[in-house]
Amino acid sequence: MGTTDSKIAFRKGIFRLSQERNLASIDEYWTSLWTVPDSADDIFSLFTTQDMRRIRDQAPENFTTLLHKVFDHMVQLKESPVLAHPAATASEAAPITPQAVQATTKQLLNCIRLLTRLIPFIYEAPSTPDGATNVATNPLLWSSPNESVKLFGDRLLAQILDLLFLAGFTVPHPEGDTTARINYCIWESGIGQTQTVSTTKDLIFHRLEVVRLLLSLLSEPMYTPAHSILATRHPAVEHIAYYSDKKVVLTLLCSLLNTAMKYKSSGWGIPYKMKPTHDPHDLLAVHSLQILLVLLKCPENRTPGSAQGTLASVTDAKSPLPSEPGSPTSPTPQEPLARTARSLVDTPTEQSEKSLPGTMPTSPHSHSRKLNTAGAGVGLKNMFCGCIARLHRPGDFAFLASNISRILAAVMRTRASYFKLGTRPHHTVCQEVTMFLWSLLQTNLRFGAFLIESEEFLPLVTAIAFFAWDGKQDPLAVGQVRMSTFLLHLFSAEPRFSERLNASFDQSVLPTAMRIPNQQVTYADWIIYLCYTLITTTKKLHVALYPTLLIILSNMAPHLKHLSSLASEKVMRLCAIFAAPSMLLANDHHYRLLAYALETVDYVIHYQLQDNKHFLYALIRANATFEQLRDLDFDQALAQQQAARQSRDNAVTNLSDKAQGKRPESSPNPSATPTAGEEAATVPPGSSGEAGEFQPTRAWFKSWYNKLPLSPLLQVLTATVPFVDEYLEVNALQSDTQMLAFLRSTEFQERLPALDNTQTPIVIRHMRWSKPLSAWYVGLLWSQIYVSGLSPLGLWNGTAIQLFQVKSQ
Repeated sequence: MGTTDSKIAFRKGIFRLSQERNLASIDEYWTSLWTVPDSADDIFSLFTTQDMRRIRDQAPENFTTLLHKVFDHMVQLKESPVLAHPAATASEAAPITPQAVQATTKQLLNCIRLLTRLIPFIYEAPSTPDGATNVATNPLLWSSPNESVKLFGDRLLAQILDLLFLAGFTVPHPEGDTTARINYCIWESGIGQTQTVSTTKDLIFHRLEVVRLLLSLLSEPMYTPAHSILATRHPAVEHIAYYSDKKVVLTLLCSLLNTAMKYKSSGWGIPYKMKPTHDPHDLLAVHSLQILLVLLKCPENRTPGSAQGTLASVTDAKSPLPSEPGSPTSPTPQEPLARTARSLVDTPTEQSEKSLPGTMPTSPHSHSRKLNTAGAGVGLKNMFCGCIARLHRPGDFAFLASNISRILAAVMRTRASYFKLGTRPHHTVCQEVTMFLWSLLQTNLRFGAFLIESEEFLPLVTAIAFFAWDGKQDPLAVGQVRMSTFLLHLFSAEPRFSERLNASFDQSVLPTAMRIPNQQVTYADWIIYLCYTLITTTKKLHVALYPTLLIILSNMAPHLKHLSSLASEKVMRLCAIFAAPSMLLANDHHYRLLAYALETVDYVIHYQLQDNKHFLYALIRANATFEQLRDLDFDQALAQQQAARQSRDNAVTNLSDKAQGKRPESSPNPSATPTAGEEAATVPPGSSGEAGEFQPTRAWFKSWYNKLPLSPLLQVLTATVPFVDEYLEVNALQSDTQMLAFLRSTEFQERLPALDNTQTPIVIRHMRWSKPLSAWYVGLLWSQIYVSGLSPLGLWNGTAIQLFQVKSQ
């Protein structure tokens, strides 16, 4: 940034803005704002957080003047003939020199950077005591004394959209049209653009600056308290999401989407203990994906329940233990995929197929547009969700599936190297990509059906499961673990998911600590191992996910074949954990966890017993667990719970403080319960907040005990265990192989009971996206955006974030 003297002069001017009231709009200082700085770093370092607040709070009229002066000059520069096509100005008397173009571009970039710096300090302005909406507390952007005057926020959004497609600045000049200033062409090849798009490093760099400005303008949710995030309107997000010009929406959507899918780095592509590189293309890809996620999350106004759907059909059935209202899942019967998809997504028509652009037409001037400002949120549709829902071409689906899988696989490889070193990078793009995959599956059911059948699916599932394991002990990665688990839950509702998991799994892609040792395994084996590990090694950190993890296993169970001995043993171990009285009586909903575990066993023996001899062997060996559960009564359970609690208290009392400090991580505390926020999001209501508060009663015990799905597995055990005992009395057991051979014998097979008369239809439990979960998702998204913005500029550093807590560095 120029010389030291120019820096000092610039800093003095910043002090003037807070110390001199009503600085004249013709003051020469304003010109220095866009002529002196040479980079975004200059603006962010010289305009400190303290400076911005002093100007805003001590001289608000100067803050307003600063905002409008920068905006007006940006508009003037955008329309300047200096940035026009060279052929359009060739006839002028004074030709435009490269130096003039460079100077104009520098000023335009500085105006964009200044607005990016200013906007967060508009949003962080203190809210009113009665909790008024942000619309009322941001008059600079979203209010006007005259209805005939367009809101400043509207005008700023319109200019940003123009800048994203400004010919010669962010996109190439259109061929054959030297007069067009706005060129609606898609930035990268992919959806809507099959041909390679010519671009330069300068164009990518300029896009990055404009995208940062757009992201800054959309960041108002970060300054909204979490308890009111779903009820608060955010005009900037709404105005773009409900934008009425389909050409602009489609071009912007395809540009953001294709750019995001062209992310190249492996994770961040960095060695251990090195700062992440700041490749403009990858930063642009990350910010493009973040903007797309923000827009897709903007609520779409349709009738209740219209957004619900799944990827598959299931048998219509009633669960023996139906989920209560407010629970994270419910056993809802579903229609076949094709019928459901048609009812939820607009059927492609000739018109909709033509609406996805290739190279969009150009216009000589800014396109006439209408932003939905009046009545936003009433009867309006999210245009971006609508366009995503209408995608249907196999080529588009293949583009999305291959790139999502590629990015996540690359991040997994990088994370695996970190895993060996015992550390993890602070931010990678995997969180945004998994969130985008979730949004895509929720919005376009056809894509989900395509993805599950694609060759990228199993590597994709491996990466998602890897991220759940990788972050299981890190409090900062709770969102990553949850998002990965929710994706697995979503997939598990599709029978083809479970069928595909029966394929052989090469564990060499995993770190050694994640592998199942000394066994040939399937993908299903490893998913079972993952769920067991998350439940038994994370203590209270992920207790809110226990129902989801067990439901994943229950949903998968009817279709699993050739389970390994280890996976089978883990399922039986889960039954034993949740059948323990200390677990069952600790909370009024824990019996459901046991029911899900028993249901998993029940489905395997009903539908896949002949192809699961390891599972049958594990079931027979776990006979004592199920017999104890069969004979359990309330008084006995209460006595065992009290004895277990006393034993645990005595063990803790007998340990010295030093010894307690060295105790290793153990299996989850059976009485552990989620925090208030987690409980509201993922655990049925009516649960106690802390262990010991819930007082079980005999009536409560009877209300669920007789409904446990114990009968089928007890029927199998009653028929087989005595026969196995007789065999072992005559034949000494030499190895598991010997027992498995016996279980396959015709003589043993004849002893198996016929379960046809006791079969119950398969019940698939689906994710219910509740309001608390929606609020959690918004908080997770913006926390990821905040973290990614920490470097290189620190877009929101030091501002008063309200949506989530920012720990001081």
